[in-house]
Amino acid sequence: MKLSTLTLAVLALTFTGCGVESIETVDGEVIEEIPEEPGEEVQALPAGFLGNTTCPFSGKQVDPDSFYEHRGERIYFCTPQCAIDGSKDPDKYRSQVYAETTPVGNTTCPVNGEEIVDPIPAYWQGHEVSLCCTFCLNSFEDDPETFVLAALDSLED
Repeated sequence: MKLSTLTLAVLALTFTGCGVESIETVDGEVIEEIPEEPGEEVQALPAGFLGNTTCPFSGKQVDPDSFYEHRGERIYFCTPQCAIDGSKDPDKYRSQVYAETTPVGNTTCPVNGEEIVDPIPAYWQGHEVSLCCTFCLNSFEDDPETFVLAALDSLED
């Protein structure tokens, strides 16, 4: 009995929050509802968080420390195990969590500060930033987070 209890505890901790609805123990018992970890509380996301806020597996709020980085973008998950599972097909989860982009609405280029006449769109983690030229697009691609933040900051001025 101790072995199956230990196995159940390990399985419950492994699959909690990853969209698994039931598990079967070693001795064939099916558990329909997986218990949450004791004392588990959802922490508020940090101010200015620029990633997806919902885990693509469980639908729960993400943990900012549980992510997989793919092509310069972070895909956030609710647990480290979900991040490991998500790393197996990052393109699928990237397109799922950043399916829609939100225009930032900047009118000055975040790379060089020039007024934007013919905007060139650049995308990062669900944000669409306007740039003034292709030269700035190359710079944006080197450090997109910095320039998304600069574009957002320019709106506050």
